[in-house]
Formats: sequence, C-alpha cells, structure tokens
Amino acid sequence: MTDLQALPSPRPFPPERVAAVRDMLESSVDNQSGRRRWKSRGFLLTVGASVVLSTGVAVAYVAFAPATDHSRVRCYTEPRLGDRNTYRGTDAGMATSADGTVAAIDAIDLCTALWRAGIIAAGQPHAELPDSGSHPVPPLTACRLPDGVAGVFPGTAELCRQLGLPGLAPG
Repeated sequence: MTDLQALPSPRPFPPERVAAVRDMLESSVDNQSGRRRWKSRGFLLTVGASVVLSTGVAVAYVAFAPATDHSRVRCYTEPRLGDRNTYRGTDAGMATSADGTVAAIDAIDLCTALWRAGIIAAGQPHAELPDSGSHPVPPLTACRLPDGVAGVFPGTAELCRQLGLPGLAPG
C-alpha cells in the first residue's frame, strides 16, 4: 500500500513547458478528431452499404423463395389460393426411394404433364382420370406456398405477387 504522507511535494512546472505540453495536446486532439471523422465516415459508409445489401437480400428472398417441402407440388386449376382443404387442383409428388431420398421435382414440368394429360383442367375442382387425348396447357407460374410447398398456378409470374406469395426460386 502507498503511504500518502510519503509523496513528494509538487514541483514547479515552467511556463514554457506548460505551453509545449498544451501545443502537443492540441495537436494530438486535432489529429485524432480528423482521423475519427474519417473513421466515422468510413463506418457510416460501411453500415449504409450493409443495410442496402441486406435489404436487397431480404427483398430477393421475399420475391423468390425456395420450396422447403420437395416431396410434393400443388397444381392449381385456377389463379387463386383457396384454403388448404378447398383449393381447386391436386397435389402431386414423387415417391421416396429406398435410401430415403426424394428426387427433385420441377414443379412446372410436373403440373404441365397433368394439364396435358387432362388430369386437371381450368376451374376443375380436383383431379380426373386421364383420357387418350392431349389437352391445352395454359401459361403456368410457380410460387412458394406458406407451408413451403411449391404451388403452380395458371397465370403469369405477376400472379405470385398478386397472391402475396414469393415466386419459386430454382432449386
């Protein structure tokens, strides 16, 4: 422990030394504030760029999202959602292989095949038995449904946005 009684008495500080220390401190503060200002600008630019980039990524994810359920596709026969039990269309999927993997499904290709075979048709409430003819296929667009399933609708890519759904990202 330090004994405060043993401290030496203050020594005089010459005025020219006081002026030199003051100049040195003022110069140091000026240099640091200049550096800080530059660092602050750099920091703000970095933060601004990060915000713009993350916003762009979020917008891209909302505009296009991957399906999380790859085992099935919901093929709609009209350009509206309906609820889970009353939508017009059918679910289609791929069987799981013996090793537990599921083959990737190209949602639009799968629904195109159902339309072409006459299994589904415009406004039809559910799947029907196919006939031997080839049927017209309307333009189809794929959206990601809230439950992660790919939903394929008759319509253009604009339809996903109108339904409040992200477009289906490849993959």
